[in-house]
Amino acid sequence: MTAAVTFVCCVEAGPLESMTGRMITSLRRWGGRFASAPVLAVTPRRGPQLLPATRELFQEHGVRYVRYPVREQFSWNNFMNKPHALLLAEQEAETPCLAWLDSDILILGEPGQLALEATEAFAACAPDKNVGTAGPEDVNDPYWRRLGQALQVEVERLPWIVTAADRQKIRLYFNSGVFVFRREVHFAAAFLEACQSILQARISSRQAGIFFTDQVALGLTAFRLGLPYRLLDHDHNYAVGSKSLEAFVPEKIREVKILHHHDAMWPPLWPRLLEVLRETHPEVYRWLQPLGPLANPRRGFGKVYLKVLQAIRSWQQQQFVKTCHSY
Repeated sequence: MTAAVTFVCCVEAGPLESMTGRMITSLRRWGGRFASAPVLAVTPRRGPQLLPATRELFQEHGVRYVRYPVREQFSWNNFMNKPHALLLAEQEAETPCLAWLDSDILILGEPGQLALEATEAFAACAPDKNVGTAGPEDVNDPYWRRLGQALQVEVERLPWIVTAADRQKIRLYFNSGVFVFRREVHFAAAFLEACQSILQARISSRQAGIFFTDQVALGLTAFRLGLPYRLLDHDHNYAVGSKSLEAFVPEKIREVKILHHHDAMWPPLWPRLLEVLRETHPEVYRWLQPLGPLANPRRGFGKVYLKVLQAIRSWQQQQFVKTCHSY
């Protein structure tokens, strides 16, 4: 027996508007049985209003948009938007399950694995090792042990999994771009608390700084809650971009349901993305090609204002990172 799902995402003024619009449009066109699922788009922190064109696209595709600025001590951290949006969704949604989608996602086919079975409470993909740990001798293990201390988790108790792309055996660690969970387990509040606790503890990775805070918190939260989980196959969170150029393989992308394009929709990699989609998903190519690469839709003062806001948040993050301890 499968469960109904509400999709949740974040959107803010600027390039994220175009990115989110493309993600939602792809869901409506190629989502199969999920194409008509409820979608909740949330703006969880202060900033400029969305453009009328963005609001019109949301209305056209039946998206519920909520501007929901919360008081958050780490509001300069873009990824803190995620748990706050999910917390709102837990309160507002009417479906048994919630599915998170990053905005740099394209739905290329029905993502059937996002339907949880009755015995499942959580599902996410583990594409690669990244900042994960393969055990005591791993360079990242001290980082995970410090995370465990902050969240009162014994790292040795974390189950072992095998990553989808590089086939490495690591402790439980998911990519946070796509995941689904049952509302009844109150995952969002625990996820928010874990993200805040890690930042409050000033924990930084020697490899990635604080960039993956929400990502390491994801699996740790599922474990702390004791959730029965399932690993999504690689085709449900397949990454391409400047850091994974080797992934532009038509034979693999042809089977992909959820494409995590990262920076591949920006001008430098746009031709390469179009080329592979033309060969593997011609309908997606014919829709996407006329839209052109991503760009900031803002003009004039609005564009300047966003740059100033970004600079302020970047400075706040830099000051915070100086107080962190790397492991």
